[in-house]
Amino acid sequence: MTQPEFVRVFDSQGEDYKRAFQVFLDHTDQKRNARRFLQRVVEDLPARKVFIDAGAGTGEVTKAFAPTFDRTIAIEPNAHLLAQLQRERLVSWMSPTGVAVVILQNRGTDCMTMLEHFFGHRFDLGRLAEAFRDTHGDHYDVSTTLDQAHVETSDPTDALTVAEFMLNLLPISRPPARRDLEAYVAQHFMTADGGYRLSVHQDFLQIRRRP
Repeated sequence: MTQPEFVRVFDSQGEDYKRAFQVFLDHTDQKRNARRFLQRVVEDLPARKVFIDAGAGTGEVTKAFAPTFDRTIAIEPNAHLLAQLQRERLVSWMSPTGVAVVILQNRGTDCMTMLEHFFGHRFDLGRLAEAFRDTHGDHYDVSTTLDQAHVETSDPTDALTVAEFMLNLLPISRPPARRDLEAYVAQHFMTADGGYRLSVHQDFLQIRRRP
């Protein structure tokens, strides 16, 4: 019996990951929309002394905003940083007039629905916001804004690559069969004209110190 082919598990430093990430970037407005949203946040700041990009990735956002600030610190997450984030230390770095912005994919997107289908889990920034309000609500103003974004492509290979990339948002210990992902993409992401479209909206959690 022929063994099924499985969904690829990407090494975040590997070439397959980089290629899949580029396919995603080539077919989405997510990053452009995020930069536009952050630009409005930056323009409203009374001072621009230090910009901390925790989760700098390729440095695209860092590069875009670095000239606006006196100093820029870029951090690419690892297990140690994740532990810091979970303890909300980023807020302790914030100046009295600054703002901390946490960006995470909205739990209701097509992408998150796919993650839950295959792995039983989806991101939920709303819970983090509620927990922060319960603990620190007397000292901070907390708000969440939904920024809509989509991936669109007419190429089934690109659609499958994006789906694989999205599944790799979580560590994959038991990758699903590739044919199962192909079937899911065809059923849930194919449009009436034969193209492919999936939502990748992002939540922007903003935290500011109260006067």
